[in-house]
Amino acid sequence: MLLQRIFGYGSYYRRIGSVTTPEPSISALAMSPDCTMLAACGKSGVYLWLLPIMRPVPVPIDFGYWSRGAVVCAKWAPANAPSLLAFGTTKGFLTIWSKEPAGVQSVPLMVEQFQRAVSEGRAVTCLNWSMSTTHRPMLAVGTNDGLIHLFSVGEAHQPQSVWSVKCQPHIRPLQVGFPTPGREEVVVIGRDRGDVTFTALLFRDRNCVVRGSADIRSLATADGVEFVVNELAGAFRLHEYRHGSIDHVRELVTNQKGFPPATPRQIRFGGAGEEIVLAGNPGVVCVFRKTSGGLEAKLRLKSTTSPAIETGATPEHAFVAASGVHKGLGFIAVWSRQRPSEAIARNRMAGHALASVPGQVALMTTDNSMLARASTLIWSIVGLLALFNLTRLTFPDLRPWCGYGKVLHVWPYDTLVGRDGGFAISPSSYLARYFY
Repeated sequence: MLLQRIFGYGSYYRRIGSVTTPEPSISALAMSPDCTMLAACGKSGVYLWLLPIMRPVPVPIDFGYWSRGAVVCAKWAPANAPSLLAFGTTKGFLTIWSKEPAGVQSVPLMVEQFQRAVSEGRAVTCLNWSMSTTHRPMLAVGTNDGLIHLFSVGEAHQPQSVWSVKCQPHIRPLQVGFPTPGREEVVVIGRDRGDVTFTALLFRDRNCVVRGSADIRSLATADGVEFVVNELAGAFRLHEYRHGSIDHVRELVTNQKGFPPATPRQIRFGGAGEEIVLAGNPGVVCVFRKTSGGLEAKLRLKSTTSPAIETGATPEHAFVAASGVHKGLGFIAVWSRQRPSEAIARNRMAGHALASVPGQVALMTTDNSMLARASTLIWSIVGLLALFNLTRLTFPDLRPWCGYGKVLHVWPYDTLVGRDGGFAISPSSYLARYFY
């Protein structure tokens, strides 16, 4: 684990940047599909930064925050669609921005393409894009009056309304998603008025075809629907909806009693579906491995409030962003880790460097876990040799006790040929030699 933290491979997250926000109350975060831009929503509107340098991006100056209300939710269009950012406000406005080519100083520009009130004085509570790769993007929007609006976004400046439907009486939509790419199906997580029970609804052609009640906290949609359900004693369980039925998958191991319940916006599916990220106590973000349910990492930030979180992934890296408040100032922190496939590829390249080691063939034919353990062992040996050498050089009086004059050297990697009576190893970029 220590070597993973030092060299940055495996499941370890490292903090890559942070920025102070113009206002302390951040209601939602949204990360672009390529993980190059991060949007933060608040009472004063939307703020954008370039990742990972956290450089501000100009936004349209005629947004009119005073008339449209505070921004409460935002979502980027999927990677196969144009680079669009949609967000909703407390006064029922839906707005779509497009990302234009980089302008002065290589900073992209955001242009407002569409804005309209989809509800009369009722807040937009949730929105989401479809993930279809063959059909035009679709946008589902939920409002506080219980309506679900479906738009077809062929042109960013002129979305076409497909249908609008009202949820069953007294249900407030909190999250929406598309369970089947390319189909006009919308799944809704809502809450009955005055009740803590969350309800899942599936609409197909304006008709509600599936209804189920549970304390559902979050959903993800791709090939089917995955739910995170909060159950008794703070337990969180993962369920999935496929082919008309909801099945239990596994429980998340929180390793503590009474794990703090999280709101729907505080749970995300991260790492391209490999992880479940959950905001617990103020200043703590927990990362669970979805395949096992085990706690993988705890990300900490100095915050007096429970953070809003967002996740993103590229083929090489996974990202987690979280907002917080410290001494009255708002801030956003971003963490990153290498995805396992990339780490394995790098370890495999390290194995090629051991050309003179007879065990090379065996190393290259082992599975991924054995390859990672071999790399960890090699780096451990190098670290011990370096520590031994440093001790001898720092305390000369100990030399008679450490090999009677033998000298240990750690050289930059240049050759695999050692001196007479010695040996050499090279795990990647350094060569450790032990000479007699």
